[in-house]
Amino acid sequence: MGCYFDWIICLDTITRAMHLDWMSWLAANIRCKRTCYGELNWCIVFLFACWYIWKWRNKIIFDEEFHYPINPSNLIIDATKEWSSTTSKNLILGQETTIMLHWTMPPLNWCKLNIDGAKERSGKIGAGGVLRDSSESWISGFTANLGCGSVIQAEAWGLLLGLRMSVIAHCQKIIIESDSDILVTLVNQEVDELHPLKSIINSFQYLMQKFVSCEVKHVFREINMVADMLSKCSLTEDLGVHFMEQPPQQVINLLLDDFCESPKFRTVVSHM
Repeated sequence: MGCYFDWIICLDTITRAMHLDWMSWLAANIRCKRTCYGELNWCIVFLFACWYIWKWRNKIIFDEEFHYPINPSNLIIDATKEWSSTTSKNLILGQETTIMLHWTMPPLNWCKLNIDGAKERSGKIGAGGVLRDSSESWISGFTANLGCGSVIQAEAWGLLLGLRMSVIAHCQKIIIESDSDILVTLVNQEVDELHPLKSIINSFQYLMQKFVSCEVKHVFREINMVADMLSKCSLTEDLGVHFMEQPPQQVINLLLDDFCESPKFRTVVSHM
């Protein structure tokens, strides 16, 4: 069988319909060098297709309320594109160099929102965020135990809750920093209507319109340590969202590091 097949059909249907040397068939698709759907590697599309088909098949068996998506191909292609965009930058090896990083205060009359998400091996996810003004003063913060899910779901809810908190605090101009490259890409680019996070992305965009200026930027984790700690703390708290008018004890030293612009070092690869 050629590597371009109708992978929307369930694997169990294919199994009943055809007798194949499955090991050879899988190997041929995994090693395939062709591209498709706008220069995506077919072997990666194939792997995502197999994973989604396996996932949907299990949900049909164990979840009575589950229904197959209306347009599964779009979900598979979107997932492949997201994975490819975040990994392509690591394919070209260059020279390693060490850079010095530190958190910086926002400009006068601006606020800065740092958000992050966390996930345990058990599947439990949480989010955290901190809102500070141009004098580096704590305006508000939050932690959110979100139950179970994926890391990108945690990051997305962290952004949504952080925006809501910033609107309540009457911020007019805001800079948002996240160490999730995927989340920043989702916010700043057009997303397909069938994307699983489309509804929450629409909520981002609605809240962002309430500010005079709103910028969403990707930063390295070393600059996002306060939000990182808050997201980890959320995993041990009760289910739900907890807003804080004062910083908790766990982040005091990290806030002082940011205030003093304490340097943190990171090894990066400079592309050739």
